[in-house]
Amino acid sequence: MKPVLDTSPNPSAPASFPSADLLRILEEKDRSLEEKDRLLVQQQALLKEREALIAEQQKLLRLMEEQLRLARLRKFGARSEKLPFQGELFDEAELEVSLKEVEKELAEAEPKKPRKR
Repeated sequence: MKPVLDTSPNPSAPASFPSADLLRILEEKDRSLEEKDRLLVQQQALLKEREALIAEQQKLLRLMEEQLRLARLRKFGARSEKLPFQGELFDEAELEVSLKEVEKELAEAEPKKPRKR
């Protein structure tokens, strides 16, 4: 026996389906929704994994940029001879003053010998 469909011109009138067909349609809808939910969960997990990978790559990129900056400073920056304490080594004016002071101290410390005439 075939299902009898209501072919009345009234669209608001409910169609008469056998209960077995309605149950089958509902089960298909439920399976479809479950499949969509499963796919959504997989996509969300994949998205989280990709976000973690992007964050790790950004961290690595910042580290490499800092290494490049430091390498450029070493190569093109101030040379090692320009350390703060080395500026005193070549201060000639100060060296001259120090030498004169040392010479004065030596002259005062030496006993004076009378000159022979």
